[in-house]
Amino acid sequence: MKKIILLALLLLALLLLAVTSICAQTKTEKAKTTIRKELKNRIGDYNSYSPISYSKLDSLFSSIEDFPPYELTLQYLIEACEKITFTKEISLTTDVKPLIEKLESELKSSGSSELRKILLQLMEFDLWQGKLYESIELFKPEFIGYKIAHSYRAKNKYGGTEIYNYEFHLDKDITKVIKVIPIEKNK
Repeated sequence: MKKIILLALLLLALLLLAVTSICAQTKTEKAKTTIRKELKNRIGDYNSYSPISYSKLDSLFSSIEDFPPYELTLQYLIEACEKITFTKEISLTTDVKPLIEKLESELKSSGSSELRKILLQLMEFDLWQGKLYESIELFKPEFIGYKIAHSYRAKNKYGGTEIYNYEFHLDKDITKVIKVIPIEKNK
């Protein structure tokens, strides 16, 4: 009797495992389903929707542009660069340390207020440039979800059929679209 019950439980477990694996969607299929749900809300005439292609589902990582220390420091560096009025030769990556050293030695001998102003502008620029490089070193990309490109046909608001190309960013669970980015196609 015990053997029959044990055998029945084993068969039940195998049956559940088989059903679960058959019913479980692959990540790509789950992404396609999530995108279709999103498009139902975005496309005026969803019945005209016709998928053309999907790219491979790929991991999505956080970007340094979204890292608050980098974003804020970059803004301050740009403002410091714009304050530099004596030359147009300085870009965000210019090493201004040699110029600062040169101006410091010239300032000691001349005491010029114009040189002092230029020196302060360069020192502010150098400070924010250093902080920007520090924030770049601190940044560690984190997994935030998935991305997949999708091309499809659908009617536009005038009733004409167009081809649309977008990159969809999905959350970690592939249940929600977090961003949609148009893809420019070569004409």
